[in-house]
Amino acid sequence: MDHQLCLPGGPITQSGIYLAFHKEHRTPHEILFLEGESFPTCNTCNGEVRYTLKHAAPHILDDNDFH
Repeated sequence: MDHQLCLPGGPITQSGIYLAFHKEHRTPHEILFLEGESFPTCNTCNGEVRYTLKHAAPHILDDNDFH
């Protein structure tokens, strides 16, 4: 597992399941992000949310067997 914390606005370099860590209002939770997007801010804690990759998973369109 990748333990690097990613910040809102930063690029998503690997598709997969990430853990989102909020400042105080919510416990950590899993969320799916796709490579090429940017990490979003939280509607409640804004830029205080952080993300870390839990499990990488390629998008189906990146798999040659499904083109």
